[in-house]
Amino acid sequence: MSEAAQLLSKMDEDGCLPDDCTYIIIIRGYIFNNDLSNALYYRDIMVREGFGVDADTFSLFVSILPSGNLCDSSKDQL
Repeated sequence: MSEAAQLLSKMDEDGCLPDDCTYIIIIRGYIFNNDLSNALYYRDIMVREGFGVDADTFSLFVSILPSGNLCDSSKDQL
């Protein structure tokens, strides 16, 4: 998923700001690839940029909580 960082960098270079859909697609990609650290990282950027996580993406985060894939500090971040 390093393509995500490259995409955001390219968008920035071209003056095209990512929107909530861009971030949600990236976040979901990381979730589906079990890379929760990066999913939370991009969620933080998304929120910092003024966007909120949609209900479906939030549900994906919540659905993995019982599986034990998140540490306590990550759970607090959600």
